[in-house]
Amino acid sequence: VTLHLQTLVAMPAVTSKPSTGRATKPPLAATAARSGATGKPSNPKPRTHMSKPSTSQRQDSKPSQAPSNSHPLGVSPKFLRQFREKIKSKSFTTAEVCTEIVLKDSKSAPYVDSLAGKKDQVGSANIFVSHAWKYKFTDVCDTCIDFADENPKRTYFFYIDIFINNQHSTTTNPQSWWLDNFKKSVGRIGHTLLVLSPYNNPIPFTRAWCLWEILCTVQESATLTVRLPSSQISAFKSAITADCSSILTDLGNVQSQKAEASRPEDKRMILKLIEDTYSFHELDTLVKDKIREWLFKNAEVIVQESKGSSKETGQILVQLGSWYTETGKTKEALAAFTRSEAILSSPDLADTCRNDLAALYNNRATLEQNQGNSKKALASCLKSIQLREALGEPDQATAILYNNIGLMYDRLGDFQKASEFYQKDVDLKEKLPDVSEESLATSYCNLAMFHLLRKNDADKAKQLCQKSIDLSKKHKGDAHYTVGSVYENMGIILTRLDEIPEAVEYFRMAAQIYRTNLGAQHPNLASLLGNLANALKCQGNLEEARSHYLVAEKITIFNFGEDHIWLEPIYSNLAGICAQEQDFESCLKYYEKCLKLNEGIEDERTRKEQRALVLNNMAVIHSQKQDYTKVLQMFDECLSLRTDLFGADSAEVAEVKENIDFTNSLLQQ
Repeated sequence: VTLHLQTLVAMPAVTSKPSTGRATKPPLAATAARSGATGKPSNPKPRTHMSKPSTSQRQDSKPSQAPSNSHPLGVSPKFLRQFREKIKSKSFTTAEVCTEIVLKDSKSAPYVDSLAGKKDQVGSANIFVSHAWKYKFTDVCDTCIDFADENPKRTYFFYIDIFINNQHSTTTNPQSWWLDNFKKSVGRIGHTLLVLSPYNNPIPFTRAWCLWEILCTVQESATLTVRLPSSQISAFKSAITADCSSILTDLGNVQSQKAEASRPEDKRMILKLIEDTYSFHELDTLVKDKIREWLFKNAEVIVQESKGSSKETGQILVQLGSWYTETGKTKEALAAFTRSEAILSSPDLADTCRNDLAALYNNRATLEQNQGNSKKALASCLKSIQLREALGEPDQATAILYNNIGLMYDRLGDFQKASEFYQKDVDLKEKLPDVSEESLATSYCNLAMFHLLRKNDADKAKQLCQKSIDLSKKHKGDAHYTVGSVYENMGIILTRLDEIPEAVEYFRMAAQIYRTNLGAQHPNLASLLGNLANALKCQGNLEEARSHYLVAEKITIFNFGEDHIWLEPIYSNLAGICAQEQDFESCLKYYEKCLKLNEGIEDERTRKEQRALVLNNMAVIHSQKQDYTKVLQMFDECLSLRTDLFGADSAEVAEVKENIDFTNSLLQQ
């Protein structure tokens, strides 16, 4: 079951002085082999075709004639500086530069022909520049120049389409040419520089040509480097330190199937190329994986640049710890939270940082819960609420903490306390005038699962979960990972209501959202696949169910190791499949793993209940093998546990005694 700890963003945005021009130090980013970035589609209006026929082939980020089989040419940083000086007084987009300068100055040939013989301005391209034609062209120039300045000992020549390709040509190359010649040329160049703008809603990930260039880069094993224009670096730093999760959300809504191109025939061709060589879902996932790598590198740069023990550093680390937690980087999250606590709780800062400390303890509770330590998580939440309540009137942050404390009590088996805090959360949020709908959606979802699991009221749970889905989709759209988690819980509710086909559909939608947004190794995907497998098993689809359980096992081990308690239900369900297939030896091996993991369950009653259940099931399997001595050993321990749990006169104990009597009768025979 996916219950949601909510993250506090209690700190103010870190302010920075506005940029006064090009950055004097290297822009935020890092080069990584085959790395990339994503963004939210902005659905810009199609660009009006320019009047000259020469521009009909490319109004996004693709040339009228792409690189040929010979090595493509590129222009130098020196040329770009001179060209930038030429247009600095104008706010030309790339498209306008093409119309107003390139076409007029190049006659009927590629613009680069006018640079023939100028070896300091033109040469063999070693950087392919991927950009959108809606960008200010000075931003494209600045990004390339900054990139070159980072490595002054190297010589760079940039393949920028408006200079290298003949913009007068109206020839349209066939699809096979783009699939072969163009892709191989990107590979020969060997390094793609993706100009990402704006940082919170990047145009390239709404444009078909840009996505095709990224895919070509990856498929040709070229390096992909992401850069922001220097004019946006200051705002990006402020945003990433104020609320990392929002940045991840803004950059995480890539839907390549909905990408646009100015010419309908271009769009059809590119989408067909993607579909034939990859898939839209795989491309979306690839791009989002790469943007996470890029963002993590930027986060590390920000921490390195921040002052060692300042309040600002502590605030940044709270956000980064939450971000690392959200994306499954447990080790990095713990390090960030530990360092942040040391800074913010220091004698010099503690009195002025109560709000930040409250956010720290709440967000650290999410990490502790993900590690399976509900007691630590509850302690952190209680520290947080104590600080929050001391600050004055209850607000949304207070309500969030009520939700999280309720969740912790729920995990620890104190259902009365859990119900009290869940309801306090919803009541407060429904009263607050400016409450976040996203936060209220989370509260409805958690309350829904409480009604399902603790009150056995699946109908009420379904009603509350639907409210959560409606609010989540309204606030985040239908592809955000938080919507996926609510879909998962609706699948669990529908499974309980025996609406299995509908449950499977919700689980599949959630799985696609998780893989795309969180990646293929995120722990939340493991729990989802377990729930999907449970529903498939109800349908009798044992093979697919087994495959999902095994993937869930690998993800859990990857994140938490081979002794984590979350493996116990996976092994129990795999044992059940083996039993149905009469593979009793494999079944018993999985149950043995369950018994070993059982020792790690925190709550004593839950631990005993689970152990008794596993022992009962193992006894049944041994009876199938006619190993009645083992059967009695298992039933005897099960009897002891259930007597302690339910009492000697309980129905649970009577059931075990009946099984023992039956086994003894078999032995006598």
